[in-house]
Amino acid sequence: MSRIRKFVLAALLAALLLLCACGGGGSPGVGLSAAQTTQAATTEPQPQVVTLMAVGDNLIHNPIYEQARARAGDGGYDFRPAYAAVKPLLGRADLAVINQETVVGAPGQPSSYPMFGSPTQLGDAVYDLGFRVIGMSNNHILDKGAQGVYASLDYWAGKEGVTAFGAYLDAADSQMPRLYEVNGITFAFVGATYSYNGLQLPAGSELILPLLEQEDLLEEAVAAARRSADVVVVGLHWGNEDSQIVSDAQRALARKLADWGTDIILGTHPHVLQTMEYLFKPSDGTASGGGRTFVAYSLGNFISAQAAAPNLIGGILELTVTKDRGVVAVTAPRFYPTVTQYGGNFTDLRLILWNTYTPDLAAAHGVRRHDSRFGYDYIENLLKNTIPEEYLVMG
Repeated sequence: MSRIRKFVLAALLAALLLLCACGGGGSPGVGLSAAQTTQAATTEPQPQVVTLMAVGDNLIHNPIYEQARARAGDGGYDFRPAYAAVKPLLGRADLAVINQETVVGAPGQPSSYPMFGSPTQLGDAVYDLGFRVIGMSNNHILDKGAQGVYASLDYWAGKEGVTAFGAYLDAADSQMPRLYEVNGITFAFVGATYSYNGLQLPAGSELILPLLEQEDLLEEAVAAARRSADVVVVGLHWGNEDSQIVSDAQRALARKLADWGTDIILGTHPHVLQTMEYLFKPSDGTASGGGRTFVAYSLGNFISAQAAAPNLIGGILELTVTKDRGVVAVTAPRFYPTVTQYGGNFTDLRLILWNTYTPDLAAAHGVRRHDSRFGYDYIENLLKNTIPEEYLVMG
């Protein structure tokens, strides 16, 4: 080979090496412009996130009706002032869930214990607070008979964007999962109650009101929900009334629900708070397998006019639900306590967030005439002894 050809080949080799060093080739990503790098980063799938909030029993007694009628002043009812203090907190939710303990919209006058019935203005106040998922599975669902169930279903169906669950028109309706989609995440809701307080549906009625004892149907409903949604939420009316102790039956059913793939369990009925915890799901090798189920055994009363100290302590549960590449996680449980406050003879009944509550308010509470235990320290101790410290937001 001539010296000239050797020189040309050497020059070509040097040029090729220089070109590679300047980004003309090499490993993936090397030499991308700033715009190209930014575009590559933004095409990565971003996790979807939902802030879910849930409360317990919306239990409407006569004193709440009476003050709502007085505040409206036009023959109607205005329930909104009773809830006003918690509305800003609930406004942070992407999805808010409530157990509506009393039938809404049944014909006739409002009624209290033991056969509850609430006017549509109560439902309007619930809607105004931002609740869009309404649980109807509770022991008072038949207080106004089948006619009351139909009226309540019609009322909630007429509210834009509302999903009601736990009461169904017929068998075919009960097999259609109750879905709610927000921020790219689809939630399915399943509900069941322990009883109807001894009441029964009329002979031949097609209404379906699921009971806890129908475990096969509950398992099927969870499986259908699992197939239809990213997140399965089960609302259960269970446990022993006025007991802060989680029963063996509650724990056993919660374990089964976790095994069936439930993501969140929202417990109601005891009218007092019970603890919260995670249960591990069994892993089946799928995106929905494994992970954890969050259980709130009882969220207590949202509002009521009961006359025992623990019945007046409730709260708002907040959960962060994330879906990342098909995998769902329920994280960051936070519980914001509330107190139902009223004066003598249940006057000026309203909700107050614990972080604004004071010893003076506790000392002036009308319940002290019925239950001398009630006081600021009593509430604080009950909360700390019931809700795990890592979840409890006291300040």
